[in-house]
Amino acid sequence: MGELFPVLAGVCIGLAVQWIASVRMRNIALFVLSILAGFTASYISGELFVSWDFLLFDIPLVFLGAVVTSLVITWQRSRPMSH
Repeated sequence: MGELFPVLAGVCIGLAVQWIASVRMRNIALFVLSILAGFTASYISGELFVSWDFLLFDIPLVFLGAVVTSLVITWQRSRPMSH
């Protein structure tokens, strides 16, 4: 349950960056927001007070959730419409 926030934050980031038109800016925003959300996740859970090493787990977890969400949305948009 403790890793629910990083995953949900990643999904939200993946959804939010879809509104950015430039692919380069979208990737930069995804990266920066993943770092911020990973830091926030470690802070909220209290893991950051134990060790900064938890950032090495939370940041990639947020990033993975964001990338997977972004890829799924891109895949959905590229599929041809069928009846």
